[in-house]
Amino acid sequence: MAALTTSRIEELQLDGNHLTDSSCPHLASGIRNHPTLRTLDLSGSNLEGPHFRDLMAALTTSRIEELR
Repeated sequence: MAALTTSRIEELQLDGNHLTDSSCPHLASGIRNHPTLRTLDLSGSNLEGPHFRDLMAALTTSRIEELR
């Protein structure tokens, strides 16, 4: 997650990592602080629960063009 705030990543493949709700705040923060991110793959994750709203809010204000 630290790489999201310190590098210029354009594509992030997190598919198959089985991320859970506890990952949502970290993902949201990284998305908000990483304007170069254009493609995000979260397939295979179980992103639901109380922190999912944080992630959705970050995604709606991001520059991500492709979300899987």
